[in-house]
Amino acid sequence: MTPSESTDPGNDNHVKKASDFQKESAISVILGVFSLILSVIPLIAFMIAIAGMALGAKGRQGSYRGLATAGIVLNLLGIILAMVLWIVAFAISAQKHSH
Repeated sequence: MTPSESTDPGNDNHVKKASDFQKESAISVILGVFSLILSVIPLIAFMIAIAGMALGAKGRQGSYRGLATAGIVLNLLGIILAMVLWIVAFAISAQKHSH
């Protein structure tokens, strides 16, 4: 018996299960929602969204591609909204200090 044919249940650490991809995809969606909600705090939203996009990319390798894609889109929207709010806040701050 070769090592790859081992019946040891703990030997399949390198094999990703469908449930692992489902978890990554679902967590990506959850992080996407959090990144949208927390986009008023841009730095935190960026960190959450980057983690969510990474999990979404990993999740797309499984059979839950739609859920993973939704997570990626939500995280991307969180980044865009955070950047817009950051620019608006900076513009307002600069305008107040110029007068």
